[in-house]
Amino acid sequence: MNKIVKTTRNLIVMIIFLFLLVLIALTIILTIAERDNLTPVPPQKPIFILPTEYYETLSFDDIMELSNGEAEFIRFGFNNPQIKGVFTTGIILSPQEAVIALTSVRDIFNISSFSYIAERCENHPYTHTYALTQIYNGVEVYGGFRVHASIDGTPLSITGRYIGFDDLNTNPRLSPRQARRKININMSQINETKLIIYEVSENDVRLCWMFTSFDRTVFVDAHTGETVRNSSIIDW
Repeated sequence: MNKIVKTTRNLIVMIIFLFLLVLIALTIILTIAERDNLTPVPPQKPIFILPTEYYETLSFDDIMELSNGEAEFIRFGFNNPQIKGVFTTGIILSPQEAVIALTSVRDIFNISSFSYIAERCENHPYTHTYALTQIYNGVEVYGGFRVHASIDGTPLSITGRYIGFDDLNTNPRLSPRQARRKININMSQINETKLIIYEVSENDVRLCWMFTSFDRTVFVDAHTGETVRNSSIIDW
């Protein structure tokens, strides 16, 4: 009788142990599945949409006059151009004012849409830096602008590029998991997965899944699965 009781007790313990193992396994599987089936989520940060007709627009000559001839125009080509010096008549003391300042040079940078996330990204003793990220259909466009101003709001410089394109499909055909199968990065190594719009080259703009690991950033076309960039973070 005691032997039967002991055997029954051991069986119950084994069943409970196996149940716990199954429960843990299911939890892990569901967690991975949730991470694998990420869907595009509109940015949670405030988006500034400005009607440009209410704001000034300045030419190269206007900026040179405004800065008493001290402004510099650097690398005005495909790569990120830059204006060093006063480039707007207003002051910049907030992210929204940084976007307003960007409207001042919209003709110089060939900007045709003003839907941006703007945030202060760097604080130094004498200057502030604002990051302006272009938004299209709720998806961030990789790159954007950096606006620098002194702590009293005096504009110091602006650098970046506007990415122009027409009718880009922002509904990915591939899930993050499907896109990840195209690259040689282990799931556990990925720190961030993000849907973005990426300019591969001039006149070639793609919707991409961006995977970031501890040492690499990889862009995979969200429609075709093509790896369009695979870079060491050190190279950025």
